[in-house]
Amino acid sequence: MTIYTYKIFVALTIVTALAACNKHTPAWNQMDMAEGLMNTQPDSALTVLDGIPTSDVKGKETSARYALLKSMALDKNYIDTTTFDVLQPAIDYYITDGTPDEQLRTYYYQGRIYQNKGDEENAMLSFINAQEINDATDTLTLAHLLVAQGTLYLRQYKVHDFVANNIESAKLYGAIGKHIPEIKSYTKAIDGYVMMDNKEAADSILSICIPLVQKNPDGEAYLFSSLLAYTMIFGTDSEIKNFLDEYRDSELTTDDTMNFAQGYAKIGEYDRALELISSISPNAYTIDSLKYASVKIDILEKQGNYEQALKLYKDYSAMLERYQNNLLSQDLLFVDKKHQLEMGKRVGRRISHHRIEMRQRGLHAFDLCKHVGEFHMRVEQIVRNQHGPFAFRGEHAIVDDAFRIRVEIPRHARIRSEQSVHSLQRRFGQFHALVDLS
Repeated sequence: MTIYTYKIFVALTIVTALAACNKHTPAWNQMDMAEGLMNTQPDSALTVLDGIPTSDVKGKETSARYALLKSMALDKNYIDTTTFDVLQPAIDYYITDGTPDEQLRTYYYQGRIYQNKGDEENAMLSFINAQEINDATDTLTLAHLLVAQGTLYLRQYKVHDFVANNIESAKLYGAIGKHIPEIKSYTKAIDGYVMMDNKEAADSILSICIPLVQKNPDGEAYLFSSLLAYTMIFGTDSEIKNFLDEYRDSELTTDDTMNFAQGYAKIGEYDRALELISSISPNAYTIDSLKYASVKIDILEKQGNYEQALKLYKDYSAMLERYQNNLLSQDLLFVDKKHQLEMGKRVGRRISHHRIEMRQRGLHAFDLCKHVGEFHMRVEQIVRNQHGPFAFRGEHAIVDDAFRIRVEIPRHARIRSEQSVHSLQRRFGQFHALVDLS
């Protein structure tokens, strides 16, 4: 070994030793403790992290770990963060130099902050980036990510994706023994199937969820709302009446109250239905306000109060149009399409670069074409698995899809409130005639 080689060896040894020492500092040991408490005692984890002096958090890796753990602790203590002040060191380091699990967690918490800020487009991009990470083993974070992404899908009227995400997250929660979150995810899937008027699919999830609740009674509160919505839509008059009588004194959420009112209207108890629906005031231009108007219009019409029904129908139509225009003015609805286009461009650049390399190596033209073709097929299959069977129809087809979505919102997108619009439109002229006669 030459003197020069020996010096390099010694230098590398010292650097490695220093790096190892850095991971055994008091700050690093406290972060180990906080991480161990994170899922069972998140309040204690946050206390431990807050107790680490800022001066002890030195170096990019240590700063990144502290930033990620602090972001996790804040989220688990239901402290919503709308800035990247805490997480930024983790983004700067882990996105390029982290392990798959560190990258997954960083993208997830980045997406959660974007959600808290109301920036749903970037939230979705963060979640998509997280899902493209290979070899991640953090099942809990992946399950949380699917739930958060599912919320964005529901905002986009993509009820199928909302359901799929929650079924997948439920399976992940169940695999690691997190049965209450598992129940919550299954109940969201039930809600989605009720929105799609798919009783058979809802029944299949209920057959899984009810035994889970029997074994985990704390999950009953989450199942109640889903059973209520299910019964009001699919139940017979006697089943609806029995359910309403049994739970009429229960404490109800705004959505539960609207479902109760809808149930009373279905069995002919219109005064009770109107009393219930009039007891709440949802925020304007939200999904709740649209459902509120839809249910109340139905009650007023069945009571014969056509003048009020007509007035509310006009308000409802304006609210629905404004809500949809607001959604379409954002990029959220098309963020997956944009991501797909960008991925296609990346594939094209990689293939072009690969061709140049192969030519430089002097491969035969036939072998080159075969090699590039196989490479493209592998990439295409990956994209198909991630984005569905239509991922490679070309940019024009993607643009056509975007145009179709803007001009013709999918039938299931309007959920239940949109169904009311169609039925009310058919009766719009009748309202005018009846108002004139009254």
